[in-house]
Amino acid sequence: MPKKRKPKKKRNPNRPIPQIGLYRNPAPDSEPATDAPSAGGDSASETSEARDAYWRDKASRRVLDAIFPLDMEQFDKAISILRSIPEQYRPNKAWIYLAEALCRNVENATPDRQEPAFREAMDCLEHVPVKDRKDPAWMANMLRAKAGLGDLKGAMKDVMAWRRRHLETASRNDSVGVEMLQAAESHVLETMMKNTEQAIYGDGLQQFQSGLIRIFGPQHKGPYLNYGNGDFYNAMWYFQASRSRRFGTLVTECTGPHGDYLPGGVYPTERFELILTIPAETNPFQSDPPNMWRFRVPALVTVDFLRLPPEQRLLTPPEGDDDNGRFRYTKFCAFLVTDPVWLPSGDRILFLPACGRTVRFLQLIPLFREELDWLQRYGLETLLPRLQENHIARPDRPSVLTAAEKYQLRREKRG
Repeated sequence: MPKKRKPKKKRNPNRPIPQIGLYRNPAPDSEPATDAPSAGGDSASETSEARDAYWRDKASRRVLDAIFPLDMEQFDKAISILRSIPEQYRPNKAWIYLAEALCRNVENATPDRQEPAFREAMDCLEHVPVKDRKDPAWMANMLRAKAGLGDLKGAMKDVMAWRRRHLETASRNDSVGVEMLQAAESHVLETMMKNTEQAIYGDGLQQFQSGLIRIFGPQHKGPYLNYGNGDFYNAMWYFQASRSRRFGTLVTECTGPHGDYLPGGVYPTERFELILTIPAETNPFQSDPPNMWRFRVPALVTVDFLRLPPEQRLLTPPEGDDDNGRFRYTKFCAFLVTDPVWLPSGDRILFLPACGRTVRFLQLIPLFREELDWLQRYGLETLLPRLQENHIARPDRPSVLTAAEKYQLRREKRG
């Protein structure tokens, strides 16, 4: 025989609803319904304190809830979670994560969708107090937002200023945030570089890069991006030593002033790229510990510069990148800019028919302090052949001055 079902118990409608703490089962996305205040002046303040305590706890949990969607690139979901926190209760991390989700959500969108998102992201980051902007994630997202609005150069200047003030501390305390900032920097620099390559070489870019490989050899690395204090940027190619060439070669791409540094933003037909020869065994891109070759090549070579007398064609450390008058991580005080005598004369100039530009290669010869002093006092006539023979930038190379010249220089300094 089938079992008889037990009759359901009827709920007592007069039974009170169970309460949880101070709240009556608050809805997840609404403010808690607190007990009705009784007559008296203290209940209103108690209700406000209860609401604040509730949202402080709720905000912290929702920030944690948003991390997984961010990592899984579910940006719409992360935005929805973070926006559900009332603005007055959003902690700094909520503003930073919301800015990140907004920026990354429209990376590949059309410009009409990108601009409002980037502006909202900047507004979010402005809510973070100035004293709390040491967080590298804050700087990374400000970089994304500014770059998304087209202010690439201004964004990189802000990053360089932030690095000088906070990078050392951030590297010790938040390595993940620093990696995030570095990734954002690389993305912005690549965008800047592509824009510059297109503006300078246009259709001739492929011819230029093929010409580099033909002249300097097929064994190469790069191009690597090189950036300096917001004033210039370029790419750097590294060509390894070969049987016929017993030294490595660093060659710049798109060096020189860019965009607003030139009248009307027009690039001249004749271009100059710089060569630095280094010892074959050197790894020029080693970064830990800092390698002596990781200095920023000054990018200020123009036609007017090359009209100067040969002894005045000197590049000194740019502002903010010097160490007691020397290039940081090096023992060199200046570079002499001259023709690369070790290159065949036919390879010193590269013509690009596709864009109608001519590229002239110039050698950077690093100078020690006493060599620079001699050059400035007595000129370049006797020194140039010796410097061209010693063009490889070896930190341990002997000075090209003779003992008599060193003595003469010391005596005149004392006198």
